[in-house]
Order: sequence, then C-alpha cells, then structure tokens
Amino acid sequence: MNVLGEAWELYEMAFGTQSEQVGNCYLEIAIVHSRKKDMEEAIQFQQKALHTFNQLEKYSNTEYLAHIAITLSEMQEKASKYEDALESLMQAK
Repeated sequence: MNVLGEAWELYEMAFGTQSEQVGNCYLEIAIVHSRKKDMEEAIQFQQKALHTFNQLEKYSNTEYLAHIAITLSEMQEKASKYEDALESLMQAK
C-alpha cells in the first residue's frame, strides 16, 4: 500500500488535489482495498473520488459520476452500512 500512497502524493503535487488524475488515483486505491476486503478503506477512497469528480464541472451529472456513486453504494452495502448505501445511491441520479 505504500507505493499507492506515494503515487497519490505525487499526483497531488503534480496536478493538484481537485484534479481528474487524483480522482482516478483514489478510485484505484479504493479498488485495491476492496479486493483486500478492507471495505472501510475502500469506502473512504471511493468517497474521496466521488467528492473530487463532483467538484469537476466536466463530470457534473454524467454517467461516470453516477457509476462512482453506485460503486460506493455497493461497497457500503457490503460493509452493512445500509443507510449510507442508500444515500450514495441517491447521488447517482
């Protein structure tokens, strides 16, 4: 996980914290944690990705943003966070 953390820091320095590149890095880190069955960390990074892409005008109201929200909802459901999952799903509209 150290390598991913270093990549994330490099992306933030190179592109800024609210960038597409950093958002994609968050998504990749979320996937790694999800595959390791570390749902708390996966959820945290998926939320960061959703927030980042939500701030980028070109992703406003897109299927890509909805996909991120749906994936977050699925992760929260796996972690038995049903209310959070429903709330995330509402963001996918």
